[in-house]
Amino acid sequence: MSTVSTSIRIDKELLAKGKEEADFNGISFNALVCNLLAERLQDIEDYNDCIRISKENNPTVSREEIMREMGLEDEI
Repeated sequence: MSTVSTSIRIDKELLAKGKEEADFNGISFNALVCNLLAERLQDIEDYNDCIRISKENNPTVSREEIMREMGLEDEI
């Protein structure tokens, strides 16, 4: 996998918390951001797969019910 450089604008407090978390885990801030982004994208893909499968099997399932079934009720 090739990598590229990019820049982002981030709130100072969020940056400080992110660096603190990265230091605590013994990884770079870059690694933290890449890992979090990869995890979030996987979550989105899993959610979309769940929606697609639910529609195929039961088109009346609500988004809230799916989120509860996935254990993501805090994000409703």
